[in-house]
Amino acid sequence: MRNYSENSFRKFYVCLMFVEYITSKLIGLSPWMMDTPKIFRKNREVAGSSYNILLIISYILFDIFFVYNNLNTVNQTIASIAAKLAFFSIICMSIILLIYIIRQKSLVIVKNRFNDVDKWLNGCVDYQLDHDNTNYWIFFTNMVLIYCWSIVRIVFTVSWAIDIALILTMAFGFILIVQYTMIINMINKRLKSINATLLKLGSTSQRAILNDFCTIKNAYVELCDMSDKIADFYRIPTLIVVFLSCIRNINNIYQIILIFLHQAEIPSSAYLGGIFIIQICFSFTILTTSVTQVLRLHLSNFSNDLWHMKFEFTLCDIIPLDRTLLAVISGTTVTYLIIAIQFHLSKN
Repeated sequence: MRNYSENSFRKFYVCLMFVEYITSKLIGLSPWMMDTPKIFRKNREVAGSSYNILLIISYILFDIFFVYNNLNTVNQTIASIAAKLAFFSIICMSIILLIYIIRQKSLVIVKNRFNDVDKWLNGCVDYQLDHDNTNYWIFFTNMVLIYCWSIVRIVFTVSWAIDIALILTMAFGFILIVQYTMIINMINKRLKSINATLLKLGSTSQRAILNDFCTIKNAYVELCDMSDKIADFYRIPTLIVVFLSCIRNINNIYQIILIFLHQAEIPSSAYLGGIFIIQICFSFTILTTSVTQVLRLHLSNFSNDLWHMKFEFTLCDIIPLDRTLLAVISGTTVTYLIIAIQFHLSKN
């Protein structure tokens, strides 16, 4: 019975990995030359870049000829705001895809360096990589929330062009945040395993301890450098997604508050606002929690040579990507909600 349960879970995780792989490729958030033999990598890189360029062109044409034309046909204020957000979000999504095309090699190099770090650490006597399924559950939960939001959006559709634009940009943005979180968790998992190995160093010979010490030190330096590269790659895309998500979240909460104050009727889109609030709380909480865990696991006291090596994740060097981000988002949201509600009440 236990073996059957383990096999079922293993098949479930394999399916999740496959869905993650296909989804990331289709929406342009995974370089096509990744997980490809070197002999075919150049051709896949060209094909993948061409596919992403076609995606950008398709998004822009769709934005101009369908979403933009719907801006003037929407009369309700809230629906008009949603239409303008959809138009602007498609443009931002195209910019992020362009960044991926230009800088995809750096992401591939970082992901390949995980294999190098694992090879070094596997040479340590007591090293064992911590196997957990956190990333799979994060991806699964994120996809469930995206599908729920998309289904409700389709059921209560107002304009098919605007709905498609909002679904695309919402899925794109939150998959990007989850992808960033999953990479940080990969670093976090190796740091946990390194800490566990350090506690066991005294149980082996002096020569083995010295060799393991040097290996762990090199692996730590490599992980620090990888975290810098990852933070640099995702800083602009993450800033764009956070900015757009905050605007949409303020709009959704504003709409819900007006309903509770009996200042507006209950529209079908109110259900969408509730799901979106859950989605944004989930995505930003797992991202900031992962960063906070990495910062706590740094080995500042491990060696005098490593005191300057730190893990830093920020939004374009503006806001730290730890719990500070949640505080800033919450404070900004409350401030603009107070202003918007006071303005609405003064008008009436």
